[in-house]
Amino acid sequence: MNKEQQRFIDTMGSLNYTGDQSYYGILHYKPRKLPYSQAKKILEYWGIVDTESAHATLTWFLEEGLRKDFNRIRNILLFMSDADREHWVSSLEDEKTRNQFKVVNRYLHKLNSSSIAGADYGFCVMFAQNAFRMGFISLNDSDEYALQAGRKAQKDFPNWSDYLISHSAGAEFNKENEETTVTFMKSQQFTLTRVLTAPNSPLRKVSWNTNLAL
Repeated sequence: MNKEQQRFIDTMGSLNYTGDQSYYGILHYKPRKLPYSQAKKILEYWGIVDTESAHATLTWFLEEGLRKDFNRIRNILLFMSDADREHWVSSLEDEKTRNQFKVVNRYLHKLNSSSIAGADYGFCVMFAQNAFRMGFISLNDSDEYALQAGRKAQKDFPNWSDYLISHSAGAEFNKENEETTVTFMKSQQFTLTRVLTAPNSPLRKVSWNTNLAL
């Protein structure tokens, strides 16, 4: 991939950073210099431990991803009244399931038809880079997964802003419980503001319409 494509892909990967130091991580994102221990930890959380699991998970993010469950829950909630939705969600006993329903309910009419695909594509980029870092896949395969994710993102979203909203909603959807989601949302709001408005933000330097064709 050329330099412009690499900058676009690295920007997508960097936006997975969360927490108090996330903006610093976005500005200084260097996936090929990520410590092996950190890359291993990130991949193991998603069950990526070897070449086979790397290819399977990366393909899953491109073809189904978290958006499959998000869309399933959205289709359930769309047929309920506001009051029924609130009652249904509050009655769920499993913490993660209840949190997922709450997140979907919050974004029910705020996302386009691609819902949280932005998170799937962003995760695919980051994990493809980390899988290469760990030696699970080749550089060519890593680049191909990342470029596929980038092209899908450009097709599903008109700009960085819409992509970020989708990505953030997907990250919330993936949290284990409401407490971790609330904590994430507080730090993410600050990060999103800086990413979208700061003069030195990569989003001001990298065109959403970068040509990602090989």
